[in-house]
Amino acid sequence: MYPPITTRRPGCTETYPHALIFLRSAFLSICLLFTQFNAGAQCPVAAVTLGSQAEVDDFSSDYPGCTVMPVSLTVSGSDITNLTGLNVLTGFSGTASLTIEGNSSLTSLSGLAGIPSIPGALSIIDNDALTNLNGLSGISSVGFQLHIEGNASLSSLSALVGIGSVGGYLFVAQNGSLTSFGGGLNSCTSIGQYLQINNNNNLSNLNGLSGLSTIGQFLFVSSNSSLSSLSSLSSLSSVGGDFEISQNGSMTSLGGFTSLTNISGTLSLVNNASLTNLNQFSGLTNIGGNLDIVLNPSLTNCAAAGICDYIAAPNGVISILLNGTGCNSQAQVEVACGLLPVELLDFKAVIMEEGVKLVWSTASEKDNLGYNLEHSIDGRHWSAIGFVSGNGTTTQQMNYAYMDEHPMPGINYYRLKQMDIDGNFEYSSVVIADVKTGGAQFDIFPNPSLNGLFNLRTVSAVEGDAVMEVLNGVGALIFTQEISLDKGTVIYPISLANYPKGAYTARLEMPDGQVLVRKIFIQ
Repeated sequence: MYPPITTRRPGCTETYPHALIFLRSAFLSICLLFTQFNAGAQCPVAAVTLGSQAEVDDFSSDYPGCTVMPVSLTVSGSDITNLTGLNVLTGFSGTASLTIEGNSSLTSLSGLAGIPSIPGALSIIDNDALTNLNGLSGISSVGFQLHIEGNASLSSLSALVGIGSVGGYLFVAQNGSLTSFGGGLNSCTSIGQYLQINNNNNLSNLNGLSGLSTIGQFLFVSSNSSLSSLSSLSSLSSVGGDFEISQNGSMTSLGGFTSLTNISGTLSLVNNASLTNLNQFSGLTNIGGNLDIVLNPSLTNCAAAGICDYIAAPNGVISILLNGTGCNSQAQVEVACGLLPVELLDFKAVIMEEGVKLVWSTASEKDNLGYNLEHSIDGRHWSAIGFVSGNGTTTQQMNYAYMDEHPMPGINYYRLKQMDIDGNFEYSSVVIADVKTGGAQFDIFPNPSLNGLFNLRTVSAVEGDAVMEVLNGVGALIFTQEISLDKGTVIYPISLANYPKGAYTARLEMPDGQVLVRKIFIQ
C-alpha cells in the first residue's frame, strides 16, 4: 500500500487516498479533450470567402483551432498579396473546394503548403500577378476539378508534380504566359472525366502528363497557337469518349499517342494548319464514333494503321476533306491504306462527229496497270474494245480519254475494267451514249472552279424544262434551278460562289426523264 497524499491549501491541510487522485487526473484529461473538441468546432459551418489581405491574415483568430476545412473556401480580393495566414490549414474534408480567383496582386501560394489533397475542386483563376503554383506542391489528389484559367503571368505548372489523379475535370485555359507544364502533373495517371487544354497562346509543349494512361470521357486540345507537339501523352492508352485536336496552328506532328488503343467516341482532327501526318495512331484498335479529318491543309499522310482499320470497318460517319493531297478524301486515304486501288473522279461518254469519246479522271492511283474499255449494246453482254495504260501509284489527278470510232446506232453502254499490277480488277459504273438520236450531253465547266462559278452546257435532241440540282458531300440539296432547253446546245451560268471548297454532285433531269449526273469541285 502506498501512503496517502497530503495537499496543502492556504488555511487548511487535506489528505486524499490514491483512488481520488486517479479520478481527479482522469477528470482533468477529459476536460482537456473537451476543450480541444470545442476549439475544432470553431471551423465555419458554411462556405467562406476571404475578400482582403486582412481577412486572410486573421483566419486563425477568426476560426481558432480550425486546421481542416469542412466547407469550401474562396480567396478573392484585389489587395491580397500572399496566403501566409492560411498556413494553419492541414486539409479539407467532405466535398469542400478551394478557389483562388480574381486576386490581381497575389504573387505566392506558399501559405497552402500544408494541404495534402482537395476533395472537391481546386480552382486557380484570374490571378494576374501569379507566376507559379509553388504552394501547391504538397497536393497529391483532387477529387473533382482542377481548373487553371486566365492567370496572365503564370509560366509553369511544375508545382503540381505530386498530383496523382484528378477525379473529374482537368482544365487549363487562357494562361497567356504559360510556355510549358514544366514537368507538372507527370505523376497524374488518370483523369475521371475531361482533359481540356485550350487558348494558351504561348504553350509550346506540355512537358507533363507523361504518366497519364486513362481519360474517362473527353480529350480536347484546341486553339493553342504555339503548341508544336503532344509528345508527353505517350502513355495515354484509353479515352472513354470523344477525342478532339483542333486549331493548333504550329503542331506539325501529334508526337504522343503511341500507346493509345481506344477512343470510345468520335475522333476529330480539325483545322490544324501545320499537321503533316497521323503516324502516332498506328496502335489504335478502336474508334467508337465518327471520324472527322477536316481542314488540315498540310496533312498528306493519314494512312496510320488505326485509321485504315476504322475506314475498312467504320462505326460511324467518315468525313475526310479539305486536307492535303493524299488525305483530301476518304478515297485517297483508302488508296494509301491499300483499301482502294483507284479513286475514280469522273467517267462520261461524249458523242462527237468521229464517234463516242470516253473521258475519265482519277484523284489517286495505287499499283494501277491500266483500263480495259468494254462496250455493250444491251447492258449485259460485254466485249473489250481497247486498253489505256494507267500511272502506277500516284496521288496526283490523272486524266484519260479513249475514242470509240465505231459505236453502234442507238444506245451504247460503256464501262471501265481497272486492272491492278497484281491481276486484281474492278469495274466502274456504266455510262450511256445514244448515238441514234444524238442523245443528251451534259457538261459543267470549268471543273474544278476556283471561285464557285460554273457554266452548264447541254446538247439535247429534245426541248422543254429541265431541272438542275446540286447536292453537297453528305447528299443534302443546296441548289436547284429550272432551265428551259431548246434542241441543240444551251449554255447556262451556275453560281455556287457562297459555298465552301469541296466536292459536290450536279444532277440534271432532262425533259424526257433522262437523268445526267456529274461531280463538280470548288477549289
